[in-house]
Amino acid sequence: MESLFAFITAGAGLRDLMAFWTGWEMLPPRVYVDDQSTQTSLAESKACFNRLIVNSSHTDYATLKSSLSKALRYGSRGYYSI
Repeated sequence: MESLFAFITAGAGLRDLMAFWTGWEMLPPRVYVDDQSTQTSLAESKACFNRLIVNSSHTDYATLKSSLSKALRYGSRGYYSI
């Protein structure tokens, strides 16, 4: 989780991260992070539940940053599963 905190505090792409994570560009009252083994190496989100899912194999900042950057660039945003 330290790597995620570092990514957030770096500030680069924070609006994009919030849009990916929650469906909005602003931070809601509560957000959740699941650190679990996933089918893909990219980060996933469940915007309806303000939940970000990061792969537990991302143990260093560079790997997490790469995963989040790709997810933000190529992933879905907002409420795509409704």
